[in-house]
Amino acid sequence: MLIEIHILQNHSPGNLNRDDLGAPKSAYFGGKLRGRISSQCIKRSIRRHDDFQTELQGHLGTRTKEFPEMVREQLKKSTIPDKEHDHIVQRCTGIAKAEDKAGAMQEKDSTDGKKRTPQLIYLDPGHVEEFVKRLAGLRETMPEAYKYYLNPVAGFQEMMRVALDEGELDDDKLKANIIKNAWVIAKLRMRRLAKFEGEDEEQDVPGGEGTEPSEAAAKWIVERVELLAQRDENKNKELLKEIQKAANGPEKEKLQKAEAEKPKGYDKFAEDLFQPLQSNVVDIALFGRMTTSDAFEDVEASLEVAHAISTNEMVREVDYFTAIDDRGKGVAAAHVGANQFNSCTYYKYFSLDWNAFVARLSGSNPKPEAKKSAEELARKALRSLIRAAAFAVPSGKKKGHAHNNLPDAVLVEVKQKRVPTNYANAFLTPAAPSADGDLLADSIRKLGHYATLVSRGYGIAAERCWFELEQRPLAFTSPEGNNPAKTVPLARSEESFDALLDKVIAALPKGAA
Repeated sequence: MLIEIHILQNHSPGNLNRDDLGAPKSAYFGGKLRGRISSQCIKRSIRRHDDFQTELQGHLGTRTKEFPEMVREQLKKSTIPDKEHDHIVQRCTGIAKAEDKAGAMQEKDSTDGKKRTPQLIYLDPGHVEEFVKRLAGLRETMPEAYKYYLNPVAGFQEMMRVALDEGELDDDKLKANIIKNAWVIAKLRMRRLAKFEGEDEEQDVPGGEGTEPSEAAAKWIVERVELLAQRDENKNKELLKEIQKAANGPEKEKLQKAEAEKPKGYDKFAEDLFQPLQSNVVDIALFGRMTTSDAFEDVEASLEVAHAISTNEMVREVDYFTAIDDRGKGVAAAHVGANQFNSCTYYKYFSLDWNAFVARLSGSNPKPEAKKSAEELARKALRSLIRAAAFAVPSGKKKGHAHNNLPDAVLVEVKQKRVPTNYANAFLTPAAPSADGDLLADSIRKLGHYATLVSRGYGIAAERCWFELEQRPLAFTSPEGNNPAKTVPLARSEESFDALLDKVIAALPKGAA
């Protein structure tokens, strides 16, 4: 079963969603330039809407890079000794890999001392507690593997592996040697990487030899090795060979390193610890989750969200403005600037796979009571979703434009036939103001006409729930030969938006998804 939401919303002049140049986003549709609001912007505004957050409190996830620091806080409540906490937090920084080098490089700008993952992770409220619980259990049942997990040598090898994955080296043998001998490189050989043959200046070494190797050290080593691998001088070629070798006798004596040999049971330890953490919270079930970490389950979104486009042709306008120095003299402006803006009637479209949504909230192999609870949560979430889709307004340039306009019309279709249908083609020919200047009236007319054509032409039945501020029906206008056009109502407007929500919830199946 599908729940499809169609919204017509006219916004006063504003710049709701900007492109890389600061102009309102746009797209060509039907050969005409249209205003556009990206689906990412729409989903973000829904997720962060106050009512959505309040009504679904405890059932929403968190997108963050601060998983390691959240683990640190949870460790304080666990039976794991304090002296082991820093090692665990450090290991957690490698739990999710960055999608690209640019994303990873952003971590260098961090100055607050917090440990972060290279990639944003969409967390269920119970994920951190479950991870620490697993770790505490494995500490008791697999002590040797746990000891290896905390080993600083093994930990730094993991940091080096992550840094290399984010880098540009494509020599697998070189990468393997760098990872294997990461500890000795960081402890004793970093100074040799500070200046190559042919370089004028010596580079600053992060931390310095003899200090505890860090994530910053791993990234620095990878950058220097990448540069070294590109150089053709004989001395540099020899240096590259020496850097990746195993520790010699004198180096081993200096290191007095902890044993980093992987115990036989470690693979089972890692499998149990990083068994994908599943999620059954509302926003992850709606919007999905993609992660490069094996520790977190990928989730396919049950909600499709279209980029909103304007029903009318967009006209870009420019706001030229000046600012005056209050303490200045004369009439000259202290600042001159210009911002672009527009005003459009937007068509927004959402398609929710109800069965998939309930199944995700129920979890795998749910008991009857769990499924019943999931269905109740799904109904509550659907009501909150429709409200947030209607009430959430993108925040771009909001302080300067106050584009706080609610939708003029909302159509929700409950369809047994799983054929998602975006009605944007109703506006292939842009809507135009009527004689009295009513652009919305033409948008509603086009929506009703096209929805009827699709429903009749493809035999797609739907229970339609319709609300329009002026109580106008959603209708189909059909010419009757030489007779005047005949208007056939598709759905009568509900008296209020809440009445629309009540009708949608009443149309859902009872006791089964």
